[in-house]
Amino acid sequence: MALNYSEAHDPAKIVVSCVMDDKPKFHMQTWNWLLSLHACGAIGRVKPVIHFLGTPPDEFLGILKSAGAELCKIESFHSGTRETAFCNKLQQLVSPALQQAEYVILSDADIVFVEPPDTFISGEHVRAKVVDVDNPDEQKLRALLHQTCFKDTEIDTPPDFRAGRRTHRFNCNGGLYILPKSAFQMIAEPWKKWALFCLQQEEILGRSLHHSDQLGFMLAMLETNLPFLPLTSRENFPLHHTTNQYQDIPEQSVAAFHYHHYMDNHGRIARGEIPWINTQIDAANDHLATGRRTWFSNEVFWNFRYQHDPDLGSGRGSRGKFLKHKQDLLRPFADNFRDADIVEVGFGDLETSRVLPFKNYLGIDASQEAVKIAAQKMPNWTFNTGLVDELSTESADLVICLDVLFHVPKKQDYENLISQLIRVSRKSILVSGHVKQEHAQNSGILFFHEPLMDTFKRMPGVSKVEAVGRYSDATLIHVEVD
Repeated sequence: MALNYSEAHDPAKIVVSCVMDDKPKFHMQTWNWLLSLHACGAIGRVKPVIHFLGTPPDEFLGILKSAGAELCKIESFHSGTRETAFCNKLQQLVSPALQQAEYVILSDADIVFVEPPDTFISGEHVRAKVVDVDNPDEQKLRALLHQTCFKDTEIDTPPDFRAGRRTHRFNCNGGLYILPKSAFQMIAEPWKKWALFCLQQEEILGRSLHHSDQLGFMLAMLETNLPFLPLTSRENFPLHHTTNQYQDIPEQSVAAFHYHHYMDNHGRIARGEIPWINTQIDAANDHLATGRRTWFSNEVFWNFRYQHDPDLGSGRGSRGKFLKHKQDLLRPFADNFRDADIVEVGFGDLETSRVLPFKNYLGIDASQEAVKIAAQKMPNWTFNTGLVDELSTESADLVICLDVLFHVPKKQDYENLISQLIRVSRKSILVSGHVKQEHAQNSGILFFHEPLMDTFKRMPGVSKVEAVGRYSDATLIHVEVD
């Protein structure tokens, strides 16, 4: 029986840790991971630790820290091929942040917790879930074991999602490991040693070489003979299998979703075709949307969107009939300013502005992915990552800021951005946003502070504010400055 810890239990004694690789997908997954710990009530019961590689955006690291995570920079486990990256999680085994914990819960970043993970603890047992399918297959597994002193060990455990096959009971999914302090200290060196051994067995493992981290765990468990109690599927529920593979899985209350790369265009868990699973996914996604309203990162969201779903890109307001109408609204102003100095704040994937006849154009955006995309579309224009605060006063005749202000979570930042747009402009501003509360749908990425026209009208330095037209749920506004 898993032990349940009270709210009064010292959270520093139970650490939940993940590794964040330095790509937009992994930043998004780590964001979801931490928000889910808040949503399920785990914060206050456990201490979240995020080990990160590379140089994630400073703004995002600040958000993770403000949401209660301890941050630890790490290096790669082993240089080499793509397969070695899966072993980066083993760098947590030597992390100072984990050494004093009574229990360490090693989690992949692509897990969303529905129940507090400390409830998965069971005394001094190491816990992990057997692999979903026999990967590597029995023949490869036997060949691998034959290279070790464990060649006579039995392979007699059925995977949950492939009936009739067999694997070893310690061949466990790498997404979630529960390790009491004594086991954490005992298994660290053998696990690293055996993972390196497996990385050298390409001739045996072939396409299964990227499972060296979990095969290293299997061999380390065989060496140490630590007490073991398998996790159930509900405690590490996979979402990457085919619909047919779920047909024989009994309906259950999922405690943690392991969604792998299955994300929707907002970076939340993608829905499948099984109704009882989708109902629980929807509930988990609602919690993620709510959490984003407190800890929102524009940079992470848009870097992910532009990589994950370039067809949708900046959103429906920049696609199809909405895009054409928006461009029609902008074109008379663009013609008047075609030879002037233009600054666009938050140009996104540039689908809106690329057709406008600007000669002296500078675009700034928080998203590095947006800069890459825009530079390919308009190589004669200039694009930078950064903030409008960094521009000089009256540096542009026309400042454009479309579909940006309703993504700013805090009213103070919203007002500051508007002040900066006014400061930078010599003549005019074209800006869009919400003029009614009901336009800001509760998707977790839209925010409403007050009607946009009202904000501009009360700002110093503004001589005229007029609505130009509407597209989607946004209103285009023309502002003249003194």
